[in-house]
Amino acid sequence: VHGIRIDKGAELAYYSSHGAIETIEKPLLDQMDMALIVIHGADRNGDDYFCATKAAAELQRSFNQVLILAPQFYAEMDTRPSKPLLYWNNDKDGAWRYGADATGPVPLSSYTALDVLVQKLLEILPNLTRLVIAGHSSGGQTVQRWSLLTSVWNKQTMRAVVANPSSYAYLSPLRLLNGTWTTPTDCPHYNEWEWGLSNGGDIEVPYRQLVGHNVSHLISRFQERKITYLAGSQDRCNVSESNGWCHSHGLETTCMDVVQGGDRLVRSARYM
Repeated sequence: VHGIRIDKGAELAYYSSHGAIETIEKPLLDQMDMALIVIHGADRNGDDYFCATKAAAELQRSFNQVLILAPQFYAEMDTRPSKPLLYWNNDKDGAWRYGADATGPVPLSSYTALDVLVQKLLEILPNLTRLVIAGHSSGGQTVQRWSLLTSVWNKQTMRAVVANPSSYAYLSPLRLLNGTWTTPTDCPHYNEWEWGLSNGGDIEVPYRQLVGHNVSHLISRFQERKITYLAGSQDRCNVSESNGWCHSHGLETTCMDVVQGGDRLVRSARYM
């Protein structure tokens, strides 16, 4: 595990296909024309995501050199290397998913950490033609919400891939209920961040409060960004318990989630 400095006394942990990005030699940096950042799910198994992504990248033939990075958003209970690595409160399935500040060693947003990582790649890779940030499940939630809020975005090279998230940050307060787009009346927090763009939410998110005051600007900017959504056609499980008729690991079932749909496939279709 490597660490990139985000602020004085704080680093974001990450796995890398070419070692610490600060130490990659310039001739190799000049050859790299693609970079892929993959965000892990709720289990925080960045190593698994890194290995799977690296194996997939080795099959491609479209680029000369591909740099694979997999950030690791540690939780308080995780065993961490002896570095000043950022870690988050893991209540609500991981506050890092929606940009909350780290619990330690300093209070920095997970989205600030992604901003720094992306900006670093844009600076050190002079021949970059594509920079992709992708995430699955809770990682998909992270990528969708970060892509909406971040100002670190290069239209020519960047794109995002959002795969099978359990919920989305909606751009509108309307939800599809009984075949009609309407405002839910029995779920008062349904449009607060992380599910929508209204103020509120269980955990304060200074990053969103700083950039989210101009909703129309966020929406118009978001519509111009290249984002691919992937949804499993059989991802129809609507229970999160292992003793149900099926088991959808990590499916969130609060009323804020359920008003987006009963399962991941429906939620993705309605959001689109």
